[in-house]
Amino acid sequence: MRRPLNYLLILAVGLVSTASGVAANAPEETAPGETNKPLFTAKALRENVTPNWQIARGLLAYGGSQLTFLVPDQYSMRAERETMRVLLDFAGDAGKYGAATIEIQFYPRSAFPTNELNLQWLTEKVKADQPDAAILGDFTVALGDTVGPGLEVRINRAGSPPVLLRHALVTLSDSVVEIKQATHPAKAEWHQGAFTQLATSFRLSPAGSKPEFRPLSLE
Repeated sequence: MRRPLNYLLILAVGLVSTASGVAANAPEETAPGETNKPLFTAKALRENVTPNWQIARGLLAYGGSQLTFLVPDQYSMRAERETMRVLLDFAGDAGKYGAATIEIQFYPRSAFPTNELNLQWLTEKVKADQPDAAILGDFTVALGDTVGPGLEVRINRAGSPPVLLRHALVTLSDSVVEIKQATHPAKAEWHQGAFTQLATSFRLSPAGSKPEFRPLSLE
């Protein structure tokens, strides 16, 4: 029996600061020495990630078992808690559609040159950090490791192993909201409504193999 390929799908949830909903629910708490406003709020995330998630569900149907959400540094503990709860909800849906591992990574806006979200720079960065990755449209897809049974949520700390959280986790501890950086920044230069313009066909193939194109249903 042929072993199914496990893919790591990076869902970049990068929104520009002018996106609708960003100003809503403005954070009240900020980390010491940080005055920057969050790139987006949980409300904006809910409004923008749903079409993106439909595409992810289609990819899962082809044997993907790992999803990675890359989200901006919130500059606020309150905003991070809200965002984490939203992503954990999506993690639960991912389990229903066959995903065994959900990974959530935070990255700081300061990680980008000139403090702006730049797609070309990010693509080069991802390729350098993940040589076996294939850049597919607005996603980065790379081979992932086989994971054990059960749903896990991974939250990466800068320079340390991932922290594993069970989907049943509802209350987020202080150690979770302090996570502010990730190894790989997220793709960006997206704006509200852009997700609906994505193509419905993606190339799913392991590194070094012949590209394979399959139709992707968004239903």
